[in-house]
Amino acid sequence: MLIALYAKKNTARAQAMATSVLNTPHSFYKEYTSVYAPIVIDSSSESEENVEPQEEDSTGLAASDVVSNLSLKIDPTSFNRFNINRANVWDGAIRGFKRSAYNPSYDMLVKFSDDVGQTEDSIDTGGPKREFLTLLLDAIRTRRVFEGRSSAKYLAFNSQAADEDEYFHVGRMIAVSIVHGGPGPRCLSPNLFEYLIGKVKSIEAPIEDIPDEEVKNSLFEV
Repeated sequence: MLIALYAKKNTARAQAMATSVLNTPHSFYKEYTSVYAPIVIDSSSESEENVEPQEEDSTGLAASDVVSNLSLKIDPTSFNRFNINRANVWDGAIRGFKRSAYNPSYDMLVKFSDDVGQTEDSIDTGGPKREFLTLLLDAIRTRRVFEGRSSAKYLAFNSQAADEDEYFHVGRMIAVSIVHGGPGPRCLSPNLFEYLIGKVKSIEAPIEDIPDEEVKNSLFEV
């Protein structure tokens, strides 16, 4: 019970931030986030008992179909441009996503530069974009909106991150990465993920997932 209360304390405040993101007018992202709506399975038919259904959104579409439909909306003739330094991927990414001209339905054009600003001589035919999205999702794991082990992250409440809309931008980056063929976050705790999508009503996190070492050690001694 103590573990669940500790995990839920920070998650509830951070989830309030996530809720405000889902209620924004950006329908492009709303369609993506609907992939994670709770799944309702009709088990009344015995013939379907052993069939594992695909994840579906509120419209009945499978998750893969939702992502595919969003991908089809990407305009390959228009581009959001990103100038990225591999030594600080987050800085270049957040500047690109915050531009007033940024449009989630545009394709991405990525150019990498070195520490002195010299642009690499390469044409983005998909490789630089995929590399950028991979590096970006790796960088997101260490952002202040998360806490915990690298493979079991939980949402953390950070007032400065909230003031700077970092929760929104991180969510948007994850959505864009998946729609553009990049990776997902691959760092969320399974307990948090199931809680966020409504599969469970409370978090029963293991002691190992608690980021506060003092609290963790105290619980181990109980």
